[in-house]
Amino acid sequence: MAVAFVAAAACTVPAQAAPSPTAPAMATPQPVVSIAFAAQRDRSATPAVAWLRDEVLTHRREWPRERDSSQPFTVHVGAGSLRFTDGVALPPGCIAAGEATLDGCTLGFDCLDDGSESWVVEGTRVPARVRALLAVLHVDLDGAPRTIDVAALVGNLAGAAVADDASMQQLTAGALLCGDAVVTARHDARRLHVNGRSAGGLMVPAFLLWQALAREAGMQATNALREWQLRAFVGRDGDRLEAVRQMQRSGGNSLPALRAMLHGDESIRLCAMDALVRLQAAGELPRIVTAADATMPLATAMATTAVRELWPLAAADTRERTRGALGANPVLEAALQDLGQESTRDPRWRLLGFASILLVSLSGFWLRERTRLS
Repeated sequence: MAVAFVAAAACTVPAQAAPSPTAPAMATPQPVVSIAFAAQRDRSATPAVAWLRDEVLTHRREWPRERDSSQPFTVHVGAGSLRFTDGVALPPGCIAAGEATLDGCTLGFDCLDDGSESWVVEGTRVPARVRALLAVLHVDLDGAPRTIDVAALVGNLAGAAVADDASMQQLTAGALLCGDAVVTARHDARRLHVNGRSAGGLMVPAFLLWQALAREAGMQATNALREWQLRAFVGRDGDRLEAVRQMQRSGGNSLPALRAMLHGDESIRLCAMDALVRLQAAGELPRIVTAADATMPLATAMATTAVRELWPLAAADTRERTRGALGANPVLEAALQDLGQESTRDPRWRLLGFASILLVSLSGFWLRERTRLS
């Protein structure tokens, strides 16, 4: 259970110090981590920290059964094992604090009861397994905040899961509790300063990312398509829409990621629907209809257009499933009442009709201008 350090700390190393993101993976030393937890108290603002403490650490086989889990304690991680000792005094409002050493870097951190956490990092080496991830996330040392959906990032990196995969279930539970993590980083002459906040501080997302990267089935971000997919899955910044647009260029290979985007917010759904229409992905019609939430008028309008454009290209079974999805979406069903009549027309006649209207309009404008000039 290699805890803490990697993702948020190492991801902020200066670009000139970081090796190539496509460098081959090498074995990295086990981290040496010590984390002191305060006494158990209300953790409504940091449920992921409470989960790590009460549902993960205190259920480990190394946990001394005679120790009261509600009292302060310290966990030491190294060489693939854990050791628990007595707690230490922490400042008021601090629920956890610790230090870590890994691959040439040392780190000190403290997590407050509102989920905010500060890290001070010394050293510039980046563990090999996280280099590609850092390049994908475009974490720069400019002090600008980066907001990341922890559940989406962990789920994307953790890879395929088999039935009753306990480790995957644990990763999913912790990541969902973390929610979004906001991270800023700046570098002075001597140290790297990382500040962030989530429902798990920064240490819980870092723990989850380390575990996701260590999974045998985990995804390695080694090509351009996967880099765009990751940015689209986890980004909450301006470039997430561009990520969806770039996936459109990869053709059918991007369909899994575009399907996932149909579960995003309205702007992401809108962009994903547009990409699917441009790819003429008629087989995605049922998913597009399902994604047209009544509370998202722009996405609903785009879904209406998508159904009209892709319906003539859809196979019979896709049309049947689309009708079923429309039956569960009254708003979209009302907007597409004439869908059956539309489907019986040759789409070429519709294009001819549009062209005729355009020609008539242009002729009218020309005649009006001719009359005025004469």
